[in-house]
Amino acid sequence: MRTLYLLLFICFIPACTSYICNNHTDKNPSYSAQADASGQKKITGLVASVLDGDTFVLDTGSGQTGKIRLYGIDAPELKQPWGAESKQALAALINQQPITVIIVGTDRYGRTIGKVYKDGQYINLLMVSGGHAWHYTQYAPKDGDLQLAEQSARAARLGLWQSPSAKPPWAERRPRWLKADSARFLIAY
Repeated sequence: MRTLYLLLFICFIPACTSYICNNHTDKNPSYSAQADASGQKKITGLVASVLDGDTFVLDTGSGQTGKIRLYGIDAPELKQPWGAESKQALAALINQQPITVIIVGTDRYGRTIGKVYKDGQYINLLMVSGGHAWHYTQYAPKDGDLQLAEQSARAARLGLWQSPSAKPPWAERRPRWLKADSARFLIAY
C-alpha cells in the first residue's frame, strides 16, 4: 500500500506542480514594472535586504517592496556548506545598492524571477562565476553564459567548489522520506 501511495505521489505531484507553476496568476502586488522600448519589463530600486544567496528584498520607493529571486541560479541553502558565504557574496554585490531587474516571471511562491544588473554588471552571472551558486539548469537550460561560468568556477575550485562533495540545494530540499522511499521503490521494481 505504501508503494502505491508513493507511486501516486511521484506521478501526481509533478503534474500539479507543473500546472500551478505554468498557470500562476498572482502578481507580486507590492510594485509595478515598467516596460522599456524592447518590451522587457523592468523594475529599479534599492536592495533593502539580502535573504540568501539568490533572493533579496527590493524597495522601489514609496514603501513598495517585493522579493526578487535571481533567474537561472540556485545558491546553497543557509544551513548548507557555503550557504552563509553565498549570502555574504550577494550582499557585498548589491545590498543597499540601486539595481535594475529584468523580469523573467514569477515563481510558485509569488517571488519575481529576474536578471539583476548593477552598474551594467550581470549579478546572476557574477554569483555563478565566483562559485557562490549553481547554474539552475532546470529553469535556465539554454543559458550558455551561466553554464560556462559554472564550468570555470568548478575548474578553478572557487567558492563552494572548494569542496569535492558540494551538494546542490535542489537535492537538499527534497524531503528525506522521499529520498529514502524512492530509492527503495526503484530497487523493489
